[in-house]
Amino acid sequence: MLKVDIAPEAARYIQSKGGEIIIFRGTLSGCCGGTLPSPDMELGHPRRPLDNYSVENRTGITLYIDNELSAYNGRAEVTLGKNLWWSSLSFKYYED
Repeated sequence: MLKVDIAPEAARYIQSKGGEIIIFRGTLSGCCGGTLPSPDMELGHPRRPLDNYSVENRTGITLYIDNELSAYNGRAEVTLGKNLWWSSLSFKYYED
């Protein structure tokens, strides 16, 4: 099962943006046309029915993990990057 770590400053940012984050099966693509399935994330409430997700409540954040990721072993990190007045979330996935 995918383990998701959310850094404290990222958690505060997510809370300020509504407090919901979705981890889903995304696709990485390269310059030569190949694709590779990989977990990805976005802020907000899921567009699909909630029975497609496992739901975790963490200190003011609702984390929706897509059931398609149940076979993914490894961990994901959500961190916050800052540049002067600009902040953005960063998502990294590490396979076991």
